[in-house]
Amino acid sequence: MMPSPVERRERLDPGDVLVLHSDGIREHFDLLEWPGLLKCTAGEIASGILERFGKKDDDASCIAMRILP
Repeated sequence: MMPSPVERRERLDPGDVLVLHSDGIREHFDLLEWPGLLKCTAGEIASGILERFGKKDDDASCIAMRILP
């Protein structure tokens, strides 16, 4: 059963990284397991999360966006 979407507003500053992912990514993961990942490009961050934290028996998607100055 799909939950109802909830609108949220957050302040994002230059240099921040926003990551959205599906439930095909492990529920709890720690980016500290991959030092330096957030210094990569947005595309490398998304593909890195998919590769490292994606569930092997589920489809997954991930979008990463870096806020530019």
